[in-house]
Amino acid sequence: MNFPEIARRPARHTRPAVVVALLTAAGALLTGGCDSGSAASDDEKTGRLPTRAQVSDALLRATDLTGYARVKPDPKATPPDRSDSPRCLRTLNDLDAGTPARGTAVQARIQFSQSQSGPWLRETLRVYRSDDDAKGAYRKAVSALSDCARFTVTWSKDGNTGTESVRETAAPRLGDRSWAAAIRFEGMAFRTGETKTLIQSGRQLIVISHAATPDAPAYERTQEIARRATERASRNPKA
Repeated sequence: MNFPEIARRPARHTRPAVVVALLTAAGALLTGGCDSGSAASDDEKTGRLPTRAQVSDALLRATDLTGYARVKPDPKATPPDRSDSPRCLRTLNDLDAGTPARGTAVQARIQFSQSQSGPWLRETLRVYRSDDDAKGAYRKAVSALSDCARFTVTWSKDGNTGTESVRETAAPRLGDRSWAAAIRFEGMAFRTGETKTLIQSGRQLIVISHAATPDAPAYERTQEIARRATERASRNPKA
């Protein structure tokens, strides 16, 4: 996790998935098949990537939410860098704090918070050159996270450690396919819970991370936010 509220805790750490060391849990993988029915844009047909500003325009806004204010990430917060399950750590760190390789996709992120104890909300939107590229990225992430039952994470700079668990859970039927997981983090004298939702819609990959301490926000609320994010992204002709 990589949320500023948690990052401000004593050691300014951030977690791979959604908050400093927030999540890890998930329950039953459901892939949805909702066809948007919209015709492909010229950019999609040619594989031309949008600008970062165009992708940013497709992100959620505070006006799309109730009770949330936009917050900026803490530049001093860092994700854990060691684990007994490196693949799980790399995947969560990438979804929460990574950037796709230059020329493969264009990405934008936005974060919101209700209070210092949460809930925290992060949306990451990546737009690839083609539907197949987005599908490949989605499947790679889901494949990795599906094997992350329980693992340790460590910040090598100061030796702080924690435990994360991931359990697949029912996903909202959004986009071309979707997946969700409950993620729990325990360590450094606190506990956080998160629901992470991945949606592939055309050439877009949408990642919604919704977390709080000590437990994740209500799942129904997270589903509604994921639905709004998907609808907003799909309405943007440039992204």
